[in-house]
Amino acid sequence: MKKTYAGLLLLLCMCHVAVGADSQVLLQGVAKKAVGAFVVVECHIKEETGSQVFRGVGVCIHKSGLFMATGIDTRLRPKTITKLQVILPGAEKTTFDAKLEGIDPLTGLTFLQVSANHSWSAIGFQRKANLSLGSQVVSVGLNLSDPARSPTLGLGYVASFRRVPSRLIRVTGGSLSPAGSVVFDSSGKAVGMVMAQPWQRFETLGRGGRSLNMPLKNEERPISFTPVEEFVYILANRPKGGKVRRFPWIGVGNFSPVPAELAEAKGLTVPAVKIEQVVQGRSADKAGLKDGDMIIGFNGKPLERLASSGLVNQNLVRTIMRASGEITLTILPAGGGASRTVKVKLEPMPELPAEAKRIFHPALGFMAREKVMLDKFLDKGSAAGVPGLLVLAVRRGTPSALAGLMQGDVIVMLNGRKVTTAAQVKDLLDKALSNKPPLDIVLIVRRGTGTEKVVIRSRK
Repeated sequence: MKKTYAGLLLLLCMCHVAVGADSQVLLQGVAKKAVGAFVVVECHIKEETGSQVFRGVGVCIHKSGLFMATGIDTRLRPKTITKLQVILPGAEKTTFDAKLEGIDPLTGLTFLQVSANHSWSAIGFQRKANLSLGSQVVSVGLNLSDPARSPTLGLGYVASFRRVPSRLIRVTGGSLSPAGSVVFDSSGKAVGMVMAQPWQRFETLGRGGRSLNMPLKNEERPISFTPVEEFVYILANRPKGGKVRRFPWIGVGNFSPVPAELAEAKGLTVPAVKIEQVVQGRSADKAGLKDGDMIIGFNGKPLERLASSGLVNQNLVRTIMRASGEITLTILPAGGGASRTVKVKLEPMPELPAEAKRIFHPALGFMAREKVMLDKFLDKGSAAGVPGLLVLAVRRGTPSALAGLMQGDVIVMLNGRKVTTAAQVKDLLDKALSNKPPLDIVLIVRRGTGTEKVVIRSRK
């Protein structure tokens, strides 16, 4: 810990000529607060296609050893985790085992608990950032590109506030420390975190001397951060039990923006979002919502007016995903008439495509997954409602590729048997390939609007 603090003091000395006395005092105070609060998080996973390691930055939020981390892919399936560790910054690389507490895909945060006896420093976040244009902010984090994972500081001034639709604050007059860093205000209070950076537009010369716009972003010298309002709510209601937090859902397959032309035709003076694909038997259906109804209010307030109808739509979806219990929607009926208020009970989101069971056969060279109920709403293709297994990948040069199997195909039959589960496919493949001699694999697949026969040769 002393070495870590010494490293921070060295950084402060190097910064002394570049910042004023007030900034120097602020940086020193923040540096003291950050000692022992940051670790490197390593998450080892083993999936059907092989092993992988994710690395991110963890910040202690409770002295018992409770951490939240960024940089860990929140799409991973907890059952694929083989090892989870935290590593103290410094050349010694002191390591502690950790246990997964939960994952929140909406905020991109992973929570983990370290039970080893160690003196941790916890950082407490404010409920609101309360920043204005010109406010000074500093950040502290770890530099993952450095083998020693050394502490690093950042300093800047609030330059702008953006809605994308989540809140994003941009700084000027400097830059922030890398992703996973905590951002502090001028009084030393934690008011945000450095997370994924937006793309920036740069201009370069293309062929013939023509100007060419190029989107780039600097991950090591960020200029934007996420204020606490976007994630502090999850700290008190974090996912537990080693699970991924399930999003609340009202039983609507899709929401769509209401374009200006339609809003004008309907005489709307407030933002609105159109309901599409009400799922029979689910909460929205039970509450009497219909396809084409327009939402103009949420929990007694009009929908927030943002820069575009698309952002209004995205913001409503995010708002529902952050809610709990029961919500109240103000509706303009599709058939016309006065607005009405509808109470809708939230229910857990059904199984997502990424959670579906998979089968990967290295010898044949393809991976497929079971279809889930949401596929018929998320998939815009003609085979969305076709039962079977969706082909996720086909390796080049393998028997499956040579036979013509393609990504996006839906396997509906295998050797004359209908298949809808990964277990069925595995069982039929094992039986065919264990036969003496091995049997060819005959697939009937749905491709586009038609069906194809694909024969995978089991032997040359």
